[in-house]
Amino acid sequence: MAEERKRFIWRLQQISFLEIFQSQANFVLCRVKPPYNAMELMKKLLTKDILIKECSKKKGFNGAQFIRLAIKDVADNDYLISTLESFS
Repeated sequence: MAEERKRFIWRLQQISFLEIFQSQANFVLCRVKPPYNAMELMKKLLTKDILIKECSKKKGFNGAQFIRLAIKDVADNDYLISTLESFS
């Protein structure tokens, strides 16, 4: 799982509209940058049957554009990455 975590985070770092924050949990916190905001990105992913956590309204985020992505298996992670890449 540690290797998949590293690979997944590295791939996410290649996506121009995401800023990745490292964590030790089974999720990755990402700041969403233009041309998207967190809610728009969540809705776009939902149309592809991908559920993510939109965090902008959470206490402490003060409206900043953040999402949380779960680290899953290789196939699920690759599907998420390829979908995000298609939005670029």
